[in-house]
Formats: sequence, structure tokens, C-alpha cells
Amino acid sequence: MSQVNAKTPGNQIPWFQDQEQYDVKLEAKLTDERQLTKIIKGDYSYTLYRFTYSLEKLIEGEFPHKELIFYIERQFPTRESGIVYKELWPFNKTGSLIFKLRKGEKRFDIVSIEN
Repeated sequence: MSQVNAKTPGNQIPWFQDQEQYDVKLEAKLTDERQLTKIIKGDYSYTLYRFTYSLEKLIEGEFPHKELIFYIERQFPTRESGIVYKELWPFNKTGSLIFKLRKGEKRFDIVSIEN
């Protein structure tokens, strides 16, 4: 956890939430995506990624870093499982994302990710 300055609930994607309270709103662009580990359990693979986003625009609040760095775990069916699954995956190198953050004790909590 010392390699990141933000976290998501359970390392999952916090989709757009209108009612969520936040302290910081920023726009950032993906600069690095690293696959850290991948395991297969039954019909699913679990992959842990570390994402680095460079700050493009601070919309609200204060953010003392030039980059937003966090983990995301991706759960996806294996080919052998035969499970058909469509996933929304917002992390791509084209375009920017809007992040809403809440100040946490040691790092920022990402409460919403929006296109």
C-alpha cells in the first residue's frame, strides 16, 4: 500500500455516484498500467493492477500530488469456464477520467470514477 496515494473500496471500480460526498474532484489521464499479479480460482481469474494517472486539471478541492496512484482488482471468467461476460472497463490510454476523492487517514479514498 505504500506505493499508492489513493484507494478504492475493496480494490473495485467505484462507478459514478451522484450522492457521494467528496473533498476533491480532478481530471486525470492514464500514464501507466501495471499488472502486478494474476491468480485463477475455479472459473475466474483475479488480476491486480496498479494504475498511475497524471493530474490534468484540479476541478475542486486540494490535491497535493502530481499523480493519482491506486490498485484495482479485475475478476473475469476464464476461457475454459464458458461463461460469457461483458465488462465495463474505464481504464484506457485515450481520454481522461474524472475522479472524486475523499481525504482518508493515510491516503485518498476514490469514491467515484466518471468518464
